[in-house]
This record gives sequence, structure tokens and C-alpha cells, in this order.
Amino acid sequence: MKQASNSPSKDAQRLMFLVDTITEIVWEADLDGEILYANKNWLEFFGEKPGLENSKTWLNFLYSDDVESAQAAWLNSLETGEPFEAEFRLLEASTQEYNWFLSRAMPYHNSEGEIERWYGTFTNIDPSKQNERLVSLNSSKDEFVSLASHQLRTPATGVKQYLGMLLDDMFGEMTEPQKDIVSRAYESNERQLRIISDLLKVAQLDAGEILLHPVTTDISQLVHYIIQDISATFKERSQSLEYRPFKGEALTYIDPETIRMVIENIIENASKYSPENTRVSVSVKKSDQNILIQVADGGVGVDPAHQHMLFERFSRINNSLSIKVGGTGLGLYWSKRVLDLHGGEITYRPNKPQGSVFTVSLPVKYESVINLTEKSPVTLQN
Repeated sequence: MKQASNSPSKDAQRLMFLVDTITEIVWEADLDGEILYANKNWLEFFGEKPGLENSKTWLNFLYSDDVESAQAAWLNSLETGEPFEAEFRLLEASTQEYNWFLSRAMPYHNSEGEIERWYGTFTNIDPSKQNERLVSLNSSKDEFVSLASHQLRTPATGVKQYLGMLLDDMFGEMTEPQKDIVSRAYESNERQLRIISDLLKVAQLDAGEILLHPVTTDISQLVHYIIQDISATFKERSQSLEYRPFKGEALTYIDPETIRMVIENIIENASKYSPENTRVSVSVKKSDQNILIQVADGGVGVDPAHQHMLFERFSRINNSLSIKVGGTGLGLYWSKRVLDLHGGEITYRPNKPQGSVFTVSLPVKYESVINLTEKSPVTLQN
């Protein structure tokens, strides 16, 4: 194998310069498949020196599982004159790691129509192959989480029903110690069901299978109903809940069920990560472009070093209440993804003198943006 012919013309020199500047490995072969010329990328990848005779280098560097198919495809092209194309892995000399390549070669015919040479390239496609592998693994993971969540929820729901029947004395009255044990089991089962529900929601969202039913909704009224439903929880925790609605209608085009879960999650977090005798304030504001739902608390807040983790999947940030609160680390991730699908966003800033402020922003004119009727369900893809 040679790198260049003796005393090349200026045109040939320019052509060789061009061949050496492109990122692909370029080569020339004779009718028997012997490599006659290769550019500098060939020499660098296979660790060869210019002028070294090793015309079948690339065959020697093939990954063992690819040898048979690559050789068969190349021999077939040499015998039939058909263009050569194959994907295989080659060992890089400097790293001793295999890289995926797409190889293509075309026959060069002389004036009489006879094949004189083969000209080909090796294009490194390893990054795209690795990405395909990661996408496949991620898809398999999502399918597993979704399947596992479905399979777990059915027996867990059955356990909840039986424990509820015991607590209602449907099988006879229990003693106080027995009720205490069953109540603890019931609460543990509730936590398990919440975890399963979170996993299932995230799996559906990541798979692009969340079904939204957008309708024109008054956000002030929606938040009012949420406040009514969870106010009892705040009383149980000796916390106060303050709500400042927007004076007037705060209309936007959303799926009220998912947005309700988003807002509930943020308000419940504000309560869980705040000690007793503290206040959580919720407000709704409206501008020409956006509707803002703000939730402020006087709780433990978020360390500045960990704020970048807030909306990541399975992110659990340690603080003085995190062990007591528990959770999956999926709530804020899911909330952000749902808001992304609505064209909205969620932001965080520290409260003063302590605590957290989460702000949800939703666009006012979302109906005209997505161009849907109020009765049209839509599956929003990632």
C-alpha cells in the first residue's frame, strides 16, 4: 500500500491534499481488493506508517462478530461489480477501542467499460450507533417501569381494600393495638400506591403517551378548589394556608386535571417541607401574556448548590425534613414536563428570610397556539 504516487502532478497534489483534509478514511483498491492507496486518516486510525505494505489492514482490525459479514459483502462486490456498502466495527490503534463505521465503495470503469479500480470510504458512525443504543435502553427502561407500575398497582390496591375493611370492623371489632398496626400498614400501603402512581405517570410522560383534554379554564377558580380540598391537611400540620386570587377571570387553555396535579404537588411540597406554625401563601396574577401561580413558604428552602437538581428525574435533595417526608423525586420533574407540554414553565427562587418560592407560568392565549377545540383530546408527544 502506498500513500501517494511518485512525482505527482500539481492537480494530483491538490486532489491528495483535499482527500487528506476530509474526516473520512479514503482508499483505493485494485480488482483483487488489494489496497493501493489510503489517505492519512487511514494511517492514523490503523497506526501505520507511510509506505508500509499491508494491503488488507482493515480486514485484520475487524471486530470478530463482523468479520464474516464484512468479508462476504466485499468479496461479493469484487465478484459482481456491485457497489459495496457495509457497517462494521474496526479497532482503533491508539485507543484499542472498536468504532462503528459505514463503508462504501464504487467501481471505476475505463473507457471500455471494464473495472480498473475501487474507490471507497470509511465513515465513523460510532456516535450515532451509541445514541441508538442509549435510545433503545431508555425505551426498554420506560417500558419496564410502565409494566412494573401496572403490575404492582393491582395487588397494592387490593391490599388497601382489605386493610380498609379491617379498619371499618367489617370482620369484627379489633383491639386498639391491632387497629394501630393495621393503620400503620394502611399508611405504608398508601405511600406505596403514591410511588407506583408517580412512576406510572412519569413513564407515560416520557413515552409521549400522556393524553390531555384542554379546555378554557379559570385558573383562579381552579386554585380555589385546590385550596378547599387540601386545607384540612394544613390544619392537621398546624400550618396556615393563605390564598390571594386574581380579581377577575384568569382564563387560559389547559388540561385542568394535569395542571391541578401540578399545583397540588407544589402546594403540598410547601407544606411537607415547612415546620409547624408556619404559613404558605398562594397567589394568582395575570398579565397580558401570562398567568402566574406563586407558592411561597417559610420552610427549609433549597441549598444553592442543589438548586440545579430541583427538576431532574429521581432527584432527592437532602435537608432537615427530607427523611421524614420521603418521596420518589419525581414530582417536580413530572410537573415541569407537563408545563412544558402546555407551553408554560416553573421557576424557583429562595424566599426571604427563609423558605422557597415556586412560580408556575402559563400562557394566556394557548388556545390559538395549539389550535384545538375544547372537546378535542390530544396526545402530546415529546
